[in-house]
Amino acid sequence: MDQVKNELSNLNQQLAAKDESSSVSSSMGFGRENRDRDLCTVKVSNLSEEVTENDLEFLFKKAGIIRRVYLARYPETRVSKGFAFVTYGIPEEAQKAIQLFNGKSLDRLIMTVEPSQ
Repeated sequence: MDQVKNELSNLNQQLAAKDESSSVSSSMGFGRENRDRDLCTVKVSNLSEEVTENDLEFLFKKAGIIRRVYLARYPETRVSKGFAFVTYGIPEEAQKAIQLFNGKSLDRLIMTVEPSQ
């Protein structure tokens, strides 16, 4: 239970830092680049513990050219946390990934694929 509380606390701190940095970057003219990248990124959730970055890349490359796959893992065990982010080169490829894969099965689980927030 303490580990979960620590992770939530760390996540909240990271989100607060991200909010501060994004407001600073927006005022410095970097906000557009972040918004463009967000439009090219999809969040994939309800993933199994066994899924790997290679599995996701193999599947999601059907929607376009992938720039980055980030699979969230627990640092101590390296086991998947059940969600990932896939970034494409252009927003249209991210939209195509949502259309192709949202509600589809991977490792007996139904994925949710949606725009990143």
